[in-house]
Amino acid sequence: MAQRSYGPGYQGGRQGRPADTPGAGPGLAARPDRVAVLRQHIVRLADKAPGSQHLPEAEEQLELLSQALKRDLVAYEDQILQITLECTWELPHKLPYYAALLGLLNVADYNFVQRAVEAVHAALQAGLARGDPLTIRLGLRILATLAGTLVASPAGVLRLFQALVTDAVAALDAAPAWQARGDWYVYAVLGALPWGGKELQRGAPAALAELLDLAATYCQHRDHLALPALHAQHTLPDGTPAPDAPDYVEALQAAVAALAQDATWTVKS
Repeated sequence: MAQRSYGPGYQGGRQGRPADTPGAGPGLAARPDRVAVLRQHIVRLADKAPGSQHLPEAEEQLELLSQALKRDLVAYEDQILQITLECTWELPHKLPYYAALLGLLNVADYNFVQRAVEAVHAALQAGLARGDPLTIRLGLRILATLAGTLVASPAGVLRLFQALVTDAVAALDAAPAWQARGDWYVYAVLGALPWGGKELQRGAPAALAELLDLAATYCQHRDHLALPALHAQHTLPDGTPAPDAPDYVEALQAAVAALAQDATWTVKS
């Protein structure tokens, strides 16, 4: 499957500090103590306070942190960007909080947030080039979540997702041996959609419908795989997979299609 560039598109604000404003770059020397404080606050976003059994009020904490970071962007833009991106990749369970933080910062400095989106895109491209499944999965999830906070363009993110699924369909037709790779692309794309599904559907309903149709087409053309290791409860007495054993790609495709159908994008856990 040939690699090509996939671009998500950035949906920047119309407010904030323009790129040519003095101090917009990393010209000021960073104080290590201040950078350490910023890192501590960003890393601990949405964490419980020491000795507390309750999570903090997310909206209040996000507002306070974003206000503090806005004041430090002129002097510590590069450091704040690096720390926020590290947290986004290394603490994926808190991804919605960091996406919301970038959404709040987008109002103050859209160039800063554009750099964040471009950095995620570059990391995803590198992951695709080297076939890194974790980077691909997290990169797609991050972009979907950023679209959910309107930092990334829903239409642009869906175009990227469509390109991946289209390549999977084309590769499956040309070389069935590529199904394992195509399965992973489609599975990663479908798995990312619930992270920003409501805004993706609201912002680009036709593009989302086209993407889901592509995924359904892919599932229709691929070989059905019933893996005993994943579906041990669906086996016959002799240990062979039952005829109706679910296929993990097809099961996810059906589940995501159902979420889009009712438009709630609420996953019961």
